[in-house]
Amino acid sequence: MILATGTAVLIGAALVKALLTLDFKVIGFDNLNEYYFTSLKISRLTEIEKVSMINGE
Repeated sequence: MILATGTAVLIGAALVKALLTLDFKVIGFDNLNEYYFTSLKISRLTEIEKVSMINGE
């Protein structure tokens, strides 16, 4: 099990998707504040969710 922070930002989202693809279990955290485009963060989290579902999580 891996704990990842910053999962809705560019590098964090890419890391989490890669880890899920390699069959790691990941718990992700992020602050969805308005400093950085919230809609973009939500989009990245949706993509992570899709990868998670594909890998049977």
